[in-house]
Amino acid sequence: MKNRDNGNFWLYLSCFFINLIMTTVFAEIQLTEEERKSVAVKKEFIAKLPKGTVSVIDQPYVEPMFVGTKFGSTQDLDLYVPAGKGPFPVILWMHGGSWHSGNKESCGFVSFIFSGFAVASVNYRLTGDAPFPAQIEDVFSALEWIRVNSGQYNLDPDKIGVMGYSAGALLAALVVQTEVTGEFVNSSGRFPRVKAAAVWAGVSDLNRETGDWPKSSFIWNPQDTFNKTFFQGGVNDPKTAKRASPMSYVRPGLPPIIIVHGEKDEIVPQGHAISFSEALAKEGNKVSLLLEAGRGHGNISTEVTFRKTIEFFKEAFGEKK
Repeated sequence: MKNRDNGNFWLYLSCFFINLIMTTVFAEIQLTEEERKSVAVKKEFIAKLPKGTVSVIDQPYVEPMFVGTKFGSTQDLDLYVPAGKGPFPVILWMHGGSWHSGNKESCGFVSFIFSGFAVASVNYRLTGDAPFPAQIEDVFSALEWIRVNSGQYNLDPDKIGVMGYSAGALLAALVVQTEVTGEFVNSSGRFPRVKAAAVWAGVSDLNRETGDWPKSSFIWNPQDTFNKTFFQGGVNDPKTAKRASPMSYVRPGLPPIIIVHGEKDEIVPQGHAISFSEALAKEGNKVSLLLEAGRGHGNISTEVTFRKTIEFFKEAFGEKK
């Protein structure tokens, strides 16, 4: 009887692992080519991390976590913390993708970790599952998770910055502009404020007219996925566009902001960066504008832009350069 029980146990264990392997293989088969590339990018990123880096992968920042219809439309984040004494300043990174695509796997900021920063790369609900303002609400929830769990992961809650590319850059700008006013979440007074923001290839004005968008741009195309998912009802709404635009929240007393934009950006006109920086400066805010000559929307990640952005955050946090 004992031998039979042992046989059943090993049979059960074998079936369990076979099922686990087949489930994993099946899940990978279900990923699109783009999604497989995204996962591969993250594996490559992790392989380049400094020795001793602590990686916290696919961490939900709300419970229960929302899981949407598209890869990346989830409420979780990846956190990378350098080795050492700490506590470490932390940068929350927000991916691009017109708010309807993209994912946290695209985080490529190894140089930040080598420079003594922790980095959290966040997923947020994509507009195909939840129209605006779900995306900025999720970012604030991720920030709350970081602050609440800062002690556990050796993070400095008084030195938090936000950074985003394209669609994520708009979210980063909205964070530092509305955190205190409570436009999207009532977090005023609960935690230390975000200290700085980096806006890479960002949109500053979603309004078709005031944003000076070319008629050939996605903003003007009613069939573009942005218009069909970003707005309630799937139709471009000027009122919502204004509410979602960083230009609507320019005021004195904002944390410092660095704006990086390609002079030949074919998706978001460089005028967005120029107008936004001028409006911020006019109100007395500390703003740095870095226009990259010969660079388009997707290739502004250079040694110079990384170095300048790292120096910007170190200065904002009062750290040695």
